[in-house]
Amino acid sequence: MVEVLVSWIYIGFICLLAGTAVRGLLSGRFPLSASAHLTETAVYGIAAITVFGEFWSLFGGVSAACHLCAVILSCIAVFAVPENRRLFCSLIRRIRRLFFSWQGLFYLITIAVIAYFASRGDFHADTKMYHAQAIRVIEEYGSVRGLANVQLHFGYNSSYLVFCAFFTMSWLVGTAHALHTTTGFLMALFSCYALHGLAGIQRHKRYGADAMKIGMLIYILTELYYAMSPATDYGTMLMVLYLFCAFLDNAETEGSSPAKTARYGMLSVLALFCVSLKLSAAVCFLIVLCPLVMLIRGKQGKQIMRYVLLCVIVILPFLARNVKISGWLFYPFEAIDLFDVEWKVPAAYSLVDSNQIKAWGRCLYDINLVDRPMSYWVPIWWAGQEHYEQMLIYAAVLSLPLYICDFFMALSADRKKKKKIRPEIAVFVVMMFASFAMWFVTAPFVRYGLGFLLGLPLLSIALFIENYRYTKNLFTVAGVFLSMLAVMDFAPWLDHYLTDDLVFAKHHLAENYYVVQKPFDEADMEAYDMGNGVIVYYNADATENNSYYVTPGTSYKFMIERSESMGDSVRDGFRAK
Repeated sequence: MVEVLVSWIYIGFICLLAGTAVRGLLSGRFPLSASAHLTETAVYGIAAITVFGEFWSLFGGVSAACHLCAVILSCIAVFAVPENRRLFCSLIRRIRRLFFSWQGLFYLITIAVIAYFASRGDFHADTKMYHAQAIRVIEEYGSVRGLANVQLHFGYNSSYLVFCAFFTMSWLVGTAHALHTTTGFLMALFSCYALHGLAGIQRHKRYGADAMKIGMLIYILTELYYAMSPATDYGTMLMVLYLFCAFLDNAETEGSSPAKTARYGMLSVLALFCVSLKLSAAVCFLIVLCPLVMLIRGKQGKQIMRYVLLCVIVILPFLARNVKISGWLFYPFEAIDLFDVEWKVPAAYSLVDSNQIKAWGRCLYDINLVDRPMSYWVPIWWAGQEHYEQMLIYAAVLSLPLYICDFFMALSADRKKKKKIRPEIAVFVVMMFASFAMWFVTAPFVRYGLGFLLGLPLLSIALFIENYRYTKNLFTVAGVFLSMLAVMDFAPWLDHYLTDDLVFAKHHLAENYYVVQKPFDEADMEAYDMGNGVIVYYNADATENNSYYVTPGTSYKFMIERSESMGDSVRDGFRAK
């Protein structure tokens, strides 16, 4: 736990430092608010460090040189500019005042609980299969041409793993003691953000952001057992939920101003960054409609081009890494076929991989059934869900008629000039339903769509409570009934995961991880000589686990048997035979 907490302090400090540097660079081109939010600045830093690491990985490993270079550049950008230095010092003072208060004591207890889970627990199955190995490859080599031929999962190329590699610190503490604290850090950061935002909720006039922050806390409670796992699902969903909360916070700010439009613009850039974390977040980019319409109405073409340039900077290294690792612009997505490179993963392999994701998500477990109609697979999928998962899905489905009630109640209030319908909220709700639809028709694993399954019903209830103040009609009666049903549908989910967390906390008290963190899992790996002195390791048992401690490695021997080295070193890359 001590190691985890020290690591979080360091990660937080560096993210704030990088975020302040980025904010200083952007403030001359965008009308950002004069006051900086702590969490917002840290998120700027997370995105900046990740993008910097992605660019660096195109040429070398994300290790000591990359880390020190990023820290030095951030220090120069902050401490050499008086305005940036004052901003950073004010943020540090704000943290000190916050934690040396009664409210701060509650935050410290929350952080300690998360640190307990992040020091022990279990790794997500995908972390054992490829996340940990991908992090090691990023540290050692950066990006390797055709690495996806060795194991197709590497082609998914989540930028979150670059952020994890940046703070693994194996170059300092050694491979055997490599850190994996980033997911827990995000949980701690966003827990404090949500709790701080919910303070004084009784005085709030609007509750959309509050509802989403409650959803964020429920998500963290759900995944607390895996707080130490550097899994792409968790990093992505936490950032997406922050995006939702920040968007609604901005939408609930009274009036309009250049700073409000600029924040929408920055959140749109963050939405594109979330796409680089996981392609399943692609529909979130629809929120770009809000700042785009505002800027077009204001005839600010130059400002639009600046946002476009910023988006290019954020997404370009992700796309370049995609092409280098798999030969595809997006993997596994065969529809966009732009590159003819010798290390390209064959389209047949990519198609099998994408079909497996769909088939497993639909509980079919046979890629030959992937083209079956919804009438065939939906009953099978539904039967494959646990009771508490089915209840959460019920809540999401119930949100649709509740949103209809919300709309007509708001329309009635608008006619009476008591309340205006906010177009930003309409765009947000459409984006949420579009994301839900994409999740359902592609790969409806509950964990993939948890942000939407939690957010849709909670936001619909929040909007109903807002509208209830201004109008009473038949839709109000229906809304009360639907809201009560949705709330009851959350009960089995909360009961299941809260009980699991309490049982886990009790059973792991005796484990000796109060000073150091539980290390990455071992796996039974054997060496495979690909010729020219290139060695690749493969899993020698039936677990499909990979190992962080040897690299490059694969969970599947047959994948390296159908591949070959492109030279006499790992850096030369791999291609299909």
